[in-house]
Amino acid sequence: MGGALRKMKLRRVYITLLLGAVILGGTLSFLTGATKRGAGQQETDRFEIKNETSSLKLASLSREPFGDEILVNLTLVNASGKAVVAYSLLKQDTTSVTTDGATTGWILAPQASDQVRVLLPASDSKLTIRAVIFGDGSGEGNPRRIRELLDYQMGVRSQYERALPILRRLQNTTHSADRLARVNDLLNLPDKTAELQASIDKLEGAKHAKQFILGQLNLSAESSRVLKEPSASKVNDAVETLEKAMTRLAASTKGQGL
Repeated sequence: MGGALRKMKLRRVYITLLLGAVILGGTLSFLTGATKRGAGQQETDRFEIKNETSSLKLASLSREPFGDEILVNLTLVNASGKAVVAYSLLKQDTTSVTTDGATTGWILAPQASDQVRVLLPASDSKLTIRAVIFGDGSGEGNPRRIRELLDYQMGVRSQYERALPILRRLQNTTHSADRLARVNDLLNLPDKTAELQASIDKLEGAKHAKQFILGQLNLSAESSRVLKEPSASKVNDAVETLEKAMTRLAASTKGQGL
């Protein structure tokens, strides 16, 4: 994720064929073969890009074979006047591919572009740009998906609020035993349903936030205790990263119940 957390890790491929694009009634379709005009949309070689937002514009698209599947390469541009902090695509099997800068503080500035790669079954013929969250906490697109994206951000924020005081104590402590105790406090941050009693998306946000924090310190989430403390530089970097992310999260989750 300055990159955002993505739910799919795919190889970079290059655009090999792009004959044209048409924006019609909020539905975007790219031409790779014969085109048939319909009411409010276009069908192109059996593949359609549907857009439920006006803020993200599709700038380019390519499709490449990837084993028995296809790799779809999209370039999206933020056409709004506000920073985008998360967006979500919907695959034909109803699973989502989400780009979210909650853990790192990533944003997509107005007029900036972002590339996303999505692996689909060869039989799929549609991909939907589902929802967008802005830096001020507002959203556009499918209302249910907007709520889920905001819940995820609140889960990250709540975990960071637990972790930052521990990290600052770790940053300011020189006694080895105290430092190890603070590291073990981080390892024991809550990330289970029984501990948090939160929605699925808030829980997912809290889990990813904990994983990100431990990754910043080169710690494993599988360990219950650690015998070696992280370096001071890694702790300082983690504090700086979380403080940056919290500044943005405070704005994007303002008024949302934690």
